[in-house]
Amino acid sequence: MKKISFVALIAIMVFAIMPISASAFMGKRDVVVDGFALSGGAIDKNNITFVPFRELFTQLGLTVGYDSKSKKVTGTKGELHVTFTIGSKKANINGVNKTLQVAPFNSNGSVYVPLRIVSEATGSTVVHLKDVDIVLVNSPSFEGLIYDSPSGSLEITKEGELTKTNNLVLIDFLDFLPEEEIVYQKDISSGTNHNYKVTLTPDAVIEYIED
Repeated sequence: MKKISFVALIAIMVFAIMPISASAFMGKRDVVVDGFALSGGAIDKNNITFVPFRELFTQLGLTVGYDSKSKKVTGTKGELHVTFTIGSKKANINGVNKTLQVAPFNSNGSVYVPLRIVSEATGSTVVHLKDVDIVLVNSPSFEGLIYDSPSGSLEITKEGELTKTNNLVLIDFLDFLPEEEIVYQKDISSGTNHNYKVTLTPDAVIEYIED
């Protein structure tokens, strides 16, 4: 499980920005992919939840493409190949045609695709947390996440469960940017007398810490 630590200079600033930050999860359905909130939220249309294709699939590690002439959007990763066509209820996953409930559409320059097909295409766990109106998309490789801020702590499990100490930490989490102070720690011990961890910082500097 990876852990994100967010360090604020003045904890009280959380309260100062609260009215603005609260809009991050009030009034729109946030989409969190492998522990990171997308800038574009989900959209409901005809009782179907749609998610931003490019941002979502990029976060999942797919290479995305768009053909303006045919209005086709594609996502590829290894042997996975997904194709959608704007305005068409037909999709193609690894050469197999699929019928969608509602066709993908373009809104403000972003292509939105039905959420349900995301799980089928990528093997991701997709959960809609209705109490906070957040959609979690966890890829098969996601092992969970713990987020700490001055307001409290939050945990997302690989099964798609979210627990938090309070709503303020949820506001911090949804406002959090990967460029801020992120620290990933990975245990690389090999059964020797020394326990080693690798710490990855935002500027990609790798340092070894011996316990």
